[in-house]
Amino acid sequence: MPLLRKLVDLKRQGVLSELWDHELYRLLTNAGFHVPVETRLRIVRHGREYKLGEGD
Repeated sequence: MPLLRKLVDLKRQGVLSELWDHELYRLLTNAGFHVPVETRLRIVRHGREYKLGEGD
């Protein structure tokens, strides 16, 4: 919580404008937080979604 409060304070003071998602992720992981990232790959052909390894 102290880290998040500091980010809010910096934003209010105009020191911090915006953070990209990867910047926030790096900041949190460098501070020792475990931030799970869900990754999903989609293959769409002719309007149908396929899973990896699935044939035509």
